[in-house]
Amino acid sequence: MPTVEAVSRRLRRVYAPLFSVFVAAWVVRLTVFTPPGSGVVETAAVGALPGALVLAVVAAFYVAALALTLRRAPRRAKGEMQTTEDIDEWK
Repeated sequence: MPTVEAVSRRLRRVYAPLFSVFVAAWVVRLTVFTPPGSGVVETAAVGALPGALVLAVVAAFYVAALALTLRRAPRRAKGEMQTTEDIDEWK
């Protein structure tokens, strides 16, 4: 199984729901708990890193994860990953 296909399947089955909960919680944290007088960009700042940079990095990560999750290439993995002779062997 190619690596990109494996990552896409793992994202779709396991990590996409987890990442969507993470991003929803982060958006709630940025919007609900913003101090008066400061905006979302200032709230997103982490230490010396400006909020715009943090927002850009997080957005790029989620766009890449979404692109891999929604990737619809023909499936190249077929059948079992190991041969039947290897199934009964324990090391």
